[in-house]
Amino acid sequence: MQLITFNIGNECYAIDTALVVEIIPLITIRPVVSCRDFIRGVIDYRGTVVPVIDMGLLLEQHPAAKKVSTRILVIRYQPGSQAQRLLGLIAERATGIFHVDSTDIERLETTLARQQFLGGMFNDGDKMVQVIDPQGAVSQALEQALDLPGMPGNDDTEARCAPTADRAD
Repeated sequence: MQLITFNIGNECYAIDTALVVEIIPLITIRPVVSCRDFIRGVIDYRGTVVPVIDMGLLLEQHPAAKKVSTRILVIRYQPGSQAQRLLGLIAERATGIFHVDSTDIERLETTLARQQFLGGMFNDGDKMVQVIDPQGAVSQALEQALDLPGMPGNDDTEARCAPTADRAD
């Protein structure tokens, strides 16, 4: 299995390269109204409107640093039984590529609230790397939050997410 590694703060994460369409520079993201702070907005990716998630806000509760090395990983995911969609993930220092035997990735039995975002872990020698499972990351709640007006496959005129108590309107 080939994985691309990226950082969020001091933590290292990885995603299967088979899911990555392209890694692009951090370009201008058009904000959209959303009930989730980690949904930063949308980009125009080769004529397709693509929602963008800030992995820093999703995983570590702070935005990814805006540095020259910060990138958007454009990935494919398949929500439920729907057609494949594109999704942008903002990540810091998306530079490393690792070849890892799938038997070296340890599955975690966890009850963390964010467990749906996390796959197994592997050791690259000097640090532990957490694998991200985009299919798990795009949970039903996240899918509803991404189901924004004007998004491909969405014919609704209103976003289908309820306001949260911790978000100022």
